Amino acid sequence: MVRAMIRCFPALLFCLSVTVQAAVESHIDRRQVDEGDTIRYSLDMSGVDSDEIDLSALEQDFEILGRSQQSSTYIRNGQMEMSSELVLTLLPKRTGVLMIPSVSVDNDQTQSHRITVQKVKQLSADQGGFEVLASLSSENPKVQQPIIYQATLLVGRQIFNASIEAPSASGIKALVEPLGEQKQYKQVLKGREITVVEQSWVITPEESGTLQITPTRLIGKVHSGQRNRDPFGNYTRAMKRVQVSAQPYSLTVEPIPTQYTGNTWLPAENVNLSQSWQNDSFTLGEPVTRVITLTANGLTSNQLPQLVLPEVDGVKQYAATPETDQHYSDRLVSTLELEVTLIPSKVGVLTLPEIRVPWWDVNANQMREAILEAVTVEVMPGVNGAQVPAPVQHALAPELKQERAPQAEEPVNAAAMAPASQEMGPANLWFNYWWLLLVGMVIGGALTVVLLRFFPRSGDNAGIEINVPLSQPSVSQALRQLKHACTQNDARAARIALLQWVEAQGVACAHLNQLAELCPDLSPEINGLNQQTYGRGGVPWRGEALWQAVQGIQLPSHEANDGPLEPLYRT
Repeated sequence: MVRAMIRCFPALLFCLSVTVQAAVESHIDRRQVDEGDTIRYSLDMSGVDSDEIDLSALEQDFEILGRSQQSSTYIRNGQMEMSSELVLTLLPKRTGVLMIPSVSVDNDQTQSHRITVQKVKQLSADQGGFEVLASLSSENPKVQQPIIYQATLLVGRQIFNASIEAPSASGIKALVEPLGEQKQYKQVLKGREITVVEQSWVITPEESGTLQITPTRLIGKVHSGQRNRDPFGNYTRAMKRVQVSAQPYSLTVEPIPTQYTGNTWLPAENVNLSQSWQNDSFTLGEPVTRVITLTANGLTSNQLPQLVLPEVDGVKQYAATPETDQHYSDRLVSTLELEVTLIPSKVGVLTLPEIRVPWWDVNANQMREAILEAVTVEVMPGVNGAQVPAPVQHALAPELKQERAPQAEEPVNAAAMAPASQEMGPANLWFNYWWLLLVGMVIGGALTVVLLRFFPRSGDNAGIEINVPLSQPSVSQALRQLKHACTQNDARAARIALLQWVEAQGVACAHLNQLAELCPDLSPEINGLNQQTYGRGGVPWRGEALWQAVQGIQLPSHEANDGPLEPLYRT
């Protein structure tokens, strides 16, 4: 029996040595620290990859400020051995008795450590210390109501490597964003000059419930008043870490009230609607620009609603992309500007209905409406009491838009009208000379204009702007021009050629909208031309579809009339 135990003893000793070598250990440099001080925490991890160690358990009560790995080699009993150590710098997140939990290392557990963090009385700013103050714009918010968190730092002495940590939200889902720029200025407090730093954040709760706000913190280093001696015998001023926090907050976020009936939830301090006009006169077919402005106090620009414009008979409305802006000084103010182009399509009294935007007054805790009052205007007739076909004018080449020179009147022969017995004195001779010279200049100018334009002009049209081509092509010529414009994908030239083709067949047509009414089969292609000519960008126009649609079209006979102005098209 004794012999058997003696034989098993080496095996038991070997197993014990393996167990001892496999055990992992952890160490701390001290068990009691002041608030703001750090702890050196080390882990023996021979043969273990430090990246595979899970340190998440430490982050509940500690902040890992630094991480390093140290390796050493030594000889024991004639054998070379290596050891590795992971060193962490931990900063306690709160005061009191804290527990550094055990950490799993290669299927083994380190021991836990109990430490005590003593609260340190911080000097006020006027005493050469630091203070962090915080305030909220509302402590009883509604869901999605932006809360302004403003932090004020009072710095009474020099601080190094200082940083300001943003507040954080927990408990419910909330968005925390910086607001505005940091402000810094000097101030005298109880006879001491201090530095004041102001920084704001906007916290927007996304759901109702309890919202916990972890306060902002000032972290930095200051001189400790002691000196350290380096290996070369030089003395340096020792530094110590300081950490000052503002007070925490716990808020109850209320849900959307049941009495709110608006489509978009707008919890704000104030909402206002206003408008401005490019001009205050309305003329048939002429565009008027209207700018509607929505101003909201206590909302971010992302929360502003879309403005819905009611349809109005007798006017076409084209809204541009809204422009939003947001700024913060003493309060958060956001604006939305919507530019609308209105084109009246009939003469008479026109009423633009009122616009209403419902919102919730967070101060009075009740529903309100921002109202833009209805506007009544009178639309006057266009040029000469009729509407000018603007699209045809836009389609003409610049050189065709010229004023017709007035045709010279028939010269008067003063000598022939004078009595035969009347003698021509010197004054009469000079008068007749200058009169003939003036008449000759007028006739020469008129002949020059006629020769340049290569076609006769009628005196009845003098002074009227030219809106049609000077020469009327035949049907075949107009078709060739239309085919060429469609092949080249030239929308402007296609508009001109299409009107020339219609008029060459004896059908009077003032503009393309009238042609679309005469030939419904051409309506889709005419709409495409309008969109390309008057729209805001978009897909390049292709003329193949228009050319295919024109072939085989038989135009009906129709008298010209003043139809509605061709509309502008939005893309």
